[in-house]
Amino acid sequence: MDYVLIKNGKIVDGTNVLEKDLLIGNNKILAIEDNLERPEPETPVIDAGGKYLMPGALDINISFFDACSQEPESQRKFNQAEIVGGTTTVLETIVPGLSDDSSLELLKQKKRPLNVVPDYGFHLSLQGWDRFDEKELDYCYSHEGITSFFLQWPLDDEGEIANLIELIKTAAQFDLLLMVEMDAPFDASNSSLKKSYEYEQAIKQYLLNLKRILDLSTSAGCKVLLQNICFREQIEIILLFKETGLVYSELMYPFYLGDSADYKVDKNSVFFGIPLVDTLSLISHEEFWELIKSDHFFIVRPSLTLSSEGVVKDSQVHNRPDEYFLIKNFLSVIYTSGVIREKISLMEFVSIMAERASKLMGLYPKKGVLRTGSDADLIIWDPDYERNIYCNFPQELDSKPISLKLKGRAEFVFVRGLMAYNGEAFSGDYALGSFLYRSPIQ
Repeated sequence: MDYVLIKNGKIVDGTNVLEKDLLIGNNKILAIEDNLERPEPETPVIDAGGKYLMPGALDINISFFDACSQEPESQRKFNQAEIVGGTTTVLETIVPGLSDDSSLELLKQKKRPLNVVPDYGFHLSLQGWDRFDEKELDYCYSHEGITSFFLQWPLDDEGEIANLIELIKTAAQFDLLLMVEMDAPFDASNSSLKKSYEYEQAIKQYLLNLKRILDLSTSAGCKVLLQNICFREQIEIILLFKETGLVYSELMYPFYLGDSADYKVDKNSVFFGIPLVDTLSLISHEEFWELIKSDHFFIVRPSLTLSSEGVVKDSQVHNRPDEYFLIKNFLSVIYTSGVIREKISLMEFVSIMAERASKLMGLYPKKGVLRTGSDADLIIWDPDYERNIYCNFPQELDSKPISLKLKGRAEFVFVRGLMAYNGEAFSGDYALGSFLYRSPIQ
C-alpha cells in the first residue's frame, strides 16, 4: 500500500482544530491520531510545521469541458489553476450537445478523455432535450448518480411549465437538487432602458419570476439552489422562504486582484446582466458576511477565464497573472477578507469552501471533510504566506476603498491521496480525476 504520513499539522474538521497526525493509504484517510508511526520504513513523512490541514475545496459549477478537451496546454493550465488554488472536486452542467437525448449525452461525456486532475461530476440540464420526463430523471439519478439538475428560468411555454412541475415533484421524492439560473430581464447593453418605465417593469417582473420558482419548488418540497445572487431585493424574497429549509443561494462576491484599489461601482455598473441604476441595491460587505454564516448560502466561484488588459496569457510560472488568475487565488481572497478580518472563523471558512458544498451535492462524507474513510483530498494551508497581490472591493461613490494584501495559500495539495502540488512543482500526470457518482444530501 502507498502510504503518506503527515505530522505536526492542525486538522480543521469543520467544528474544531485538532493537533493530530494524519495517515493516507489507498487514496483514503486511514487514521487521524496522536503520535502516528510510519506503517512501513519507506513511508514518506511530511512535516506540516503547525500549518492547517483542510479538506480540498469544491468548485460546484464550472465549465471545464472546453479547457480539458482542447490542446494539452489548455488542459495543463486548467488543472494547474484548480489544484494550485486548493480545489480537488469540480462539477459542470451538461446541456444538449450533438445528441438530443440526455442519457446518451451523459454517457458520451462520461467517456470523454478529460485528463482533468480533480475528481469531477455533472449537473444535468432539464431543458433542450428531445424529451425529458420523470422516467428520464429517475434513470439519470438511479443509474448515473446525478443528484442535481439545472434550470434556466423563467419558461414562456405553459406546457413546459406543466412538465417542469411534474419534474420538480419527482426530484422532491428523491431529495434531488434544482439549480436555477435566472434569465437577465433585458439586454444590459441597451442604455435606452436605463431609468425608464420599461426598466422598472422588467425588474419588477424579474423579482416576480424569482418568487414564482421558489413557490413552485418549495410547495413540492424540492431543494433549490439559486445562482448569482447579489442584490438586497433578491435576498428579501429568498428570506420569505427561510422557514422551509429548502432554499440555497450562491452569493456574488465582487472583487478585483491587482496592485491598486481603483475599482468603483456606480450607477452604470452591471452585475449578471442587470444595471444598478436606481432600482436595485448591491448586498453590502457586512450583509454578505452575515448571510454567508448560514449553511444555506455559498459563494459564487470566479468564472473559468479572466479577461483583463495586461494579463499574461502564456506564463509558465503558476503565480503569474494568466486567464485562470482568479481561480488560483480565490481561496486566498476569502481567507484574507473573511478569516483575517474576523468576519468568519477558520471553521466557517472550511465549511463554506468544502463541507457544505459536499453535503448539498451528495458527496459527503466522501468529500469535503477530513475523517477516517473519506477520500484523501486535502490541502496543507500556510496561513502566513503573503504575496504582492492585493484584493480590492468595489465601492459605492464616496465610500472609502478597501485594499487587502493577499495572505494564505495551499502549500500542498493531495487528490485522493496523491500529491498533485507541493508548493513548487505541479504533478499534472500524477493524479487524474475520476467521475463521481453521488447520493442525495446527507
